[in-house]
Amino acid sequence: MANDTQDEAMLREYRATVHNLLLTGDSGIVANSSSSHATIILEEMIKSAQMSFVASAEGMSATVWTDSVLRLLSEAKMRGVSVRLLVKDECIPLVAGRLPENLRECVRKANNEQREGEFLNLAVVDNKAFRLEMDELEKRAAFCANMPEQAGKMVRWFDSEFAEGSDCEAA
Repeated sequence: MANDTQDEAMLREYRATVHNLLLTGDSGIVANSSSSHATIILEEMIKSAQMSFVASAEGMSATVWTDSVLRLLSEAKMRGVSVRLLVKDECIPLVAGRLPENLRECVRKANNEQREGEFLNLAVVDNKAFRLEMDELEKRAAFCANMPEQAGKMVRWFDSEFAEGSDCEAA
C-alpha cells in the first residue's frame, strides 16, 4: 500500500464513505465532483440494490459507465433486481457493443421530440438512494443514501420518460 498515490487513497476513502452511507441509510448529502466519484457511487448503489435500479443519462460514457459498472448491473439483474436504463443520445452503439446481453432489454431511448423540460441525469436505487447530476460535462452531482420522498419524485419522472421512450435495437 506504500505505492498508493494520494488520489488513490482519497478515492478509497470516498468509496468507504459512500458504502457506509448506503449501509447505515444516512440521509446526508455527499458531493460528487468527478467521473471517478460518479463511477464509485454507481458501483456502490448497484451493489446495495435489493429491488430496483433506474438510471437516465444523456449518454453512457465509458468514463462513468465503466465495464465494472455494467458488470455489476448485469449481476444485479441476475440476482433479481429490476434494472431499467434510459439514454437521451444514440443507444445503438451501447447496446450493440459494451452492454452485457442480459441488460439489452432494459435500455430505452428517450423520446426527445416529446420532452417538455430538462432531461435529468440520475440514478435511483430501491426508491430511496439517488445520485442527481447538476452538470453533465463536469460530472458534478449530489448523492444521498436515504431520501425516499426525493427519490420517489425522480422515479416518477423516470417512469414517465421510460414509458415514452423507444426500444434500443442493436444494428
